[in-house]
Amino acid sequence: MRRAVMISAAALSLLFAAGTVNAALWDANFTALCVHIRNESIAHNTSLENRETYVCDQGHSKDIPPADYITVDLETCLALNPGWEKSKIESPAQWAGPLVGFLIPSLGFIISIPRPWNIHF
Repeated sequence: MRRAVMISAAALSLLFAAGTVNAALWDANFTALCVHIRNESIAHNTSLENRETYVCDQGHSKDIPPADYITVDLETCLALNPGWEKSKIESPAQWAGPLVGFLIPSLGFIISIPRPWNIHF
C-alpha cells in the first residue's frame, strides 16, 4: 500500500513539474485564434469586412442570423494555438458536464466489482 502511495505522489509531482516546464499546453485561446484567422481572411478578401455574419464568438438568439463558418486547418491551428483552452469556472457546463459524465459511469463500474471480503455487523 505504501509503495502505491509513493508511486502516486511521484506521478503527481511529475505532472506538476511538466506543467511548470511547458505552460503553453493549456494556454490556447480559440476566440483569439478565430479573430486572427478572420482578420487574415479579410486581408485576402476585403469583401468579407462588411459582412455582419462573419464574426467570432457569437451568441445564439432567434433574432440574430447565424454566423458564417470560419475554418482553419489542423496544422495552422496547432502552430498558432498549441494545447487546450482552460475551462471557465463561471461556466459550469464547460467543466461539470464532462466531470459528471466521467465519474458517474466509472462509479457504476467500481461498485459492481465483486470484493473478496464481506462486512459483518
